[in-house]
This record gives sequence, C-alpha cells and structure tokens, in this order.
Amino acid sequence: MLKSINWDYLLESIEEEKCVICLGPGIFDTPAMPPLEQQLSAFLREHQEELRIRVYSDGWFHYLPDASEIDAWKKVKEFYGRPNAHSEAILDKIVQVPFHFFLTFTPDYKTREAFSRKGIPFSGDSYIKKTPFDSSTPRPTKQTPIVYNLLGELNKRNSLVMTYTDFYSYLESAFEGNSMAPVLKENIWDADYFVFLGIPFDKWYMHLFMRILQQHDKKRTSKKYAANPLYDDTIAVSCAEQYTMTFVHTDIVEFVDALYEQCESHGILRKAHTIQQIHLDIEGLRDLLVNDKFDQILDILENRRDLFGRDDSAFQKQILLMQAQVNELRQKVIIGSVSGDEERLVKARIRERIADLLSHLDRQFTNP
Repeated sequence: MLKSINWDYLLESIEEEKCVICLGPGIFDTPAMPPLEQQLSAFLREHQEELRIRVYSDGWFHYLPDASEIDAWKKVKEFYGRPNAHSEAILDKIVQVPFHFFLTFTPDYKTREAFSRKGIPFSGDSYIKKTPFDSSTPRPTKQTPIVYNLLGELNKRNSLVMTYTDFYSYLESAFEGNSMAPVLKENIWDADYFVFLGIPFDKWYMHLFMRILQQHDKKRTSKKYAANPLYDDTIAVSCAEQYTMTFVHTDIVEFVDALYEQCESHGILRKAHTIQQIHLDIEGLRDLLVNDKFDQILDILENRRDLFGRDDSAFQKQILLMQAQVNELRQKVIIGSVSGDEERLVKARIRERIADLLSHLDRQFTNP
C-alpha cells in the first residue's frame, strides 16, 4: 500500500511548508496493549473512588459530589507522563522529518520531548479553550517548527478536555473561533497535504474536529494520507468522500520508517545534534522569573547563543520576540495606556513563554 503514495509530491510539500502532520493517540498503541483511551480508562477506574469520579470507556469522566478536580488532574498527568518506548521511538524519527507544523490530539509532551532528545529547536503551543489567542504567536517554519496541542496540555489544567462539560466548553470556544492564532489557522487552510497518524476516525468527535479544521470544505482540495491498518472499508470510504483522504493500510511504524527513509534518500532529514554538557543555572533563572525579572533573564540567555550551536538563529529569534514584548509593555505602562488587568495578562504570557524555554533547555541539556 505504500506504493500508492506519491512520495515526490509529499516530500515537496513538506519542504515547501505546505504539509501538516497530525498525531493522535494511536501512535501509543501496540499489539500487546489496548488503545490508549482504554488504558486511561482502566488507570482512572483504579482510583475513581478516592477521586470521586465516574469513568467512561473512552477515558473521559464526570465528577461526583465532593470530587477533587485537582487530584483527578494530577492522576491524568501521572498517566500521560509514564514512559512509552513504542511511541518515543516513532516520534524520534518523525521529528527528524522537516514538517513545520505538528498538531497533536493528546495533551502530553511526548512530541516536544522527542525534539529535545534530538537537540532540534522547536516552539510549543496549545489550544486554551475560552482564552483569546496570543497575538505574538510566530509562524511555524522548518527551522523552528511548532508543536501545537489541539486538546490543551497537561500543565494547564483548565485547557484540558477530561469531561463532557470540558468538551462542550471546548466546542463553544472552537466555534467562536478566537482561541487559535490566525497565523496557525492560515497554515492549516493553506496546506496542500496532511499526514494523519494514529487519529481515531472511528470516533464521532473526530469528525467534529475535522470540521473545526475546515477539512470537510470541498473548496480546500488538500491531499490527505492516514496510516492505519485496522479501519474497515466503510470508514475509509466515508473519509475519502468527506475529506479526500487516502487510507494507507499499513501500521504506523512501517509508514514512519518509509517516510524517514524517503527523506533520508533525498537528503532532507533534520540533523539530530549531539547534546553537550553546558553550565546554565536553570533554577537561578527560575528564581528570577518568579520575581518577573524578565530583562535580566533575557540578557543572560542572549549571551548564551552556544546553547543551540548552529541553530542559534531560531533561539535568538525567540529571545528578540520576548524582549520586544517586554519593551512594548514597559512603554505602555510608562504612558499609562495599559490597564492593570491587561498588564497582568501580558506578563503572564511572557512568564509562560520564558518558563517553557527554560523547561526546554532543562530537558535538552545536562547541567554539570
């Protein structure tokens, strides 16, 4: 079935930043284990009495009286934080393929961690329901790809979709259309190709997401490949008719191996960089961050271009962007053109971006 793929066209679209890759829970699946949602359901059921929740077979749940939402969130984080050698091996190859935009349909950080393991610069972002988009969101590029968690992310509890109430709130937010930056929407709408790996097209809610992403619009004639050997002909025909999608009936590992080999033979793979021992006082920088010492932190990082070696331009771009945000906010405060609430919101966004960068550096490098 791999022969049905026009590899030349697909690789050309990846090179031209016209191909979006979508990663779902199926990349965690192995023949020896049930689907990820069933694993999550079983894991939460072990704790549902103490958490005061009622768990469904799809891993979603509802709260019972006297439930602890914080404790339930912590258990979800614990589940997704567990190592998964199968998916990690897949992602280590995928991040070396020069996709510019990664959409993930799970709230974990496995894709971001793969970029960090390989020493490849990236930017992480996520959909936060009922929250306006960040106007400073950069355009995704091959040099600095964006990993975008479409269903929120583990460290931001209110962003997650864990209950049907969360899902309803998510859909309200999605149809309001104000929580994803326009530059990211444009990348989705302008894409010529999509690659779907591990996306559960047999689930009803997945078809809502496809409509949110405008993939049902016949005016958008993008080509779509989905690798999954298990779907029956009914699902394949339905997706072909609705989304112009081609199902490649092979497992995800075989598809990723073939894609990796094609990129390697064409000389377009990203180069994984050797992780070097460096000295950077991450905890000291975090202490400065608690006190909003943005200028001091950015000055320290500005002087450490060696952190990313040959890819320091992407790193430098992130620093300059945050410095511009800090300077703009300072000027607005001086002339009194910013409200207290707006100032706090901008500071929170800057703080979050710096925290994400520090976490990335902490994972990528070992401090002696």
